[in-house]
Amino acid sequence: MPVWKFSNGALVTAIGWLLSADAVLGAFAFTVVWLSVEEFGGRFPPPIIYFLMWPVLATGAFVSYQGARLLHRWVVLFVPLAGTAIMLYMLPYVACIPGLCFPP
Repeated sequence: MPVWKFSNGALVTAIGWLLSADAVLGAFAFTVVWLSVEEFGGRFPPPIIYFLMWPVLATGAFVSYQGARLLHRWVVLFVPLAGTAIMLYMLPYVACIPGLCFPP
């Protein structure tokens, strides 16, 4: 019996991965725009956009967790964990949050 049957949670895991990847891609695009405005001028995007990517990432991690439980494969949680690490790495390059200002 193949492990990646849709009835066993592969679809749930794929949806979680897509949500996690969308959150990381959105945060990366926001960071690129933020840094290009600092260098070339223009208007800064509102910082709330970056911070709204965190609930999307958390939803993707939760859905991936449910898929991992159905698949009995915990290695599939690497995608949301890697997304969390990437977004935490990009955090200092974004807006200065009171109490969390880091120089880039």
